[in-house]
Amino acid sequence: ASAYGDIQIQSYPVGAAVYVNNNYMGTTISSAALYITQLAPGSYPVRITLANYQPYTVTAVVPADGVYDIRANLVPVPPGATPGTNGQITVRANPSGANIYLDNAYRGLTPLTLVDIPQGSHTILLKMNGYQDWQSSVNVLSRSSTDVSGTLTANIAQPTPTSAVTQ
Repeated sequence: ASAYGDIQIQSYPVGAAVYVNNNYMGTTISSAALYITQLAPGSYPVRITLANYQPYTVTAVVPADGVYDIRANLVPVPPGATPGTNGQITVRANPSGANIYLDNAYRGLTPLTLVDIPQGSHTILLKMNGYQDWQSSVNVLSRSSTDVSGTLTANIAQPTPTSAVTQ
């Protein structure tokens, strides 16, 4: 009997790089398992990587005179945001110089073009001292520009009551 153990590795799909203790040990192939032999009994970090798949990691506990078996089902990397799916919004106000809030986040003063806005529904809020707030919903389409124009209404100053002072 020997005092060593082995690790046997298969991956689905095949063609994955195998690392044990951060050392490259080989690539998985179609029909046969990749064998890593003559390992002293103990724990070994194993990492299996393949392009466009999430890394697979496991701690192999290698027994003396035994085999630690790994069957790695690799998970595809989820797609990120698809390039080119954002649009832009050109915001104007009458009078100009109003504060622009997109989905409650301050973005600048009118007139302004907001770029790289995710497609979908958004809220535009315009604020200016001395004027009533103006709000609208806007639907942004990918790779297109949407124009938004708001007319702000001046706050009507209420006459201040005055009292005549008599002596």
